[in-house]
Amino acid sequence: MTVNPAEDLTGNTIALVNIAGQNSACTQKLQVPVCVRGKISIEANPDKISALAGTNACFPITLRNRGADSAIVSLSSNTPTNASIIGSFNYPKIKLGAYEIRDDLRYCASVPSGSNAAYTFNLKAQSAINDAQADVFLDVLDSQNKISSSYGS
Repeated sequence: MTVNPAEDLTGNTIALVNIAGQNSACTQKLQVPVCVRGKISIEANPDKISALAGTNACFPITLRNRGADSAIVSLSSNTPTNASIIGSFNYPKIKLGAYEIRDDLRYCASVPSGSNAAYTFNLKAQSAINDAQADVFLDVLDSQNKISSSYGS
């Protein structure tokens, strides 16, 4: 017996099952409903931005549920080590419905005056379905609008 698609069934509502006996004349394909838990994902687009010191820098965030289960999702981030920069989500906890996509989320970092560095934030989405994470990169511009540090393309 084989199941198609053979890869991850997340998000699918049916699977094709091939049942074959010893005799090739006894082969049957059946459509079988599947109940697979979803998968939460988080992404920022763009994931690299620049900002001036003393301003707020915001990343647009997309949160997706690729399954039939709804979940409460808690959003958090790791603050860069030895940094005085603080970031937060506009909605730190939300209910994400079945197959729902939320693109009204933002992760904003308050860039302190006098700052002149590059920062990486690790964003986390935690739920009973699964945990997901994404990294975002912030370049702080100096007073002459020169990039202090840059990440690869």
